[in-house]
Amino acid sequence: MNKSIGPTRETQAKLRTSVISKLAQAGRLDAFQRQAADEIATIYMAVIRSLMPHRDFDAVVVDGGGASYATPLERMPAKVYDAYTHHYRPWAKGAGTRLFTRDVSGGRVTVLQLVIDVAVENWGPSQLETRYGVPRGKSLVTKTLQAALNDYCQTAGWHKPT
Repeated sequence: MNKSIGPTRETQAKLRTSVISKLAQAGRLDAFQRQAADEIATIYMAVIRSLMPHRDFDAVVVDGGGASYATPLERMPAKVYDAYTHHYRPWAKGAGTRLFTRDVSGGRVTVLQLVIDVAVENWGPSQLETRYGVPRGKSLVTKTLQAALNDYCQTAGWHKPT
């Protein structure tokens, strides 16, 4: 029997057009908000990558024979580390404490989680309405995403032209 096994649901989501790109093309996100979402995704993925052993995962022998490893943040490219330190971390402190909703199982969904779900995990607003159990058709996910990305822009010092 030769059954073809297709990609997982998560892989299919990653292969489709970016939700952030779709929202920008539809005029739901401006260029600054898209830049913020892209930077958040870049930083998030850099943090995850830096936690995994790889060829640059150097151990340095120190006095006494012990080994010292570079921290995950020390393994980030300098530009990403700078954005993490000056934009992402201060923004995430607030976004990670602001409750967006409780999901269908009663778990907390913060504004930070909502942004990660869209910008990194590529979940669409209507998918998240269902997943989180929020009222459909009221654009609550999109409006919260827009506000969170505006906060990020403000933290980063990116000013929209008036």
